[in-house]
Amino acid sequence: MKKAFMVLFAVLIDGIQTLLLLFAFTLILIPLNYALSLFLTFLAYSILGLGFASNRVNPVGGRHVVRKIITLATTFILEFMPILAQFMPSVTIWVLLTIRQSRNEDREKAKQDAKIQEEKERRIRDMIQRRAQEEMRIAAYQQTRLVNGNIVASTYNNAPALRRPLYTRTSLSTKKAA
Repeated sequence: MKKAFMVLFAVLIDGIQTLLLLFAFTLILIPLNYALSLFLTFLAYSILGLGFASNRVNPVGGRHVVRKIITLATTFILEFMPILAQFMPSVTIWVLLTIRQSRNEDREKAKQDAKIQEEKERRIRDMIQRRAQEEMRIAAYQQTRLVNGNIVASTYNNAPALRRPLYTRTSLSTKKAA
């Protein structure tokens, strides 16, 4: 909404400059018209710069700094050409190009953020899957199992020195006899 008002303001400024030129030709006041036109140009660029700042759009910064500076410089230089400045809506062109460049930057940033988010989600899924596999492996090692007829409790790292039989055939038979 604010951007629409900024475009309307730029069109208004360019329209006023064109009307000033038409009146200046009838009154032969071209130098006064040129000075008034430059004043309006500075006023328009200042007000629109504040408008961009309030929308958090940097007209000379961001990802494509060179493009933005070229756009600003070109439209600003066009304003200093006496007759061309009044008939060419350079303030409006600057506003429209800056808005377009800002939208393109926002789209690029959204795509990049989506890729980053996708990568994070993929890493989390992989981490969860690895964790589940590790837990299954640990559970398999911690289960009691039968080795050579003896019930053996295995340890996490399955070190042979730590593996000891819980019951042997001889211990079971001697305990019952006693």
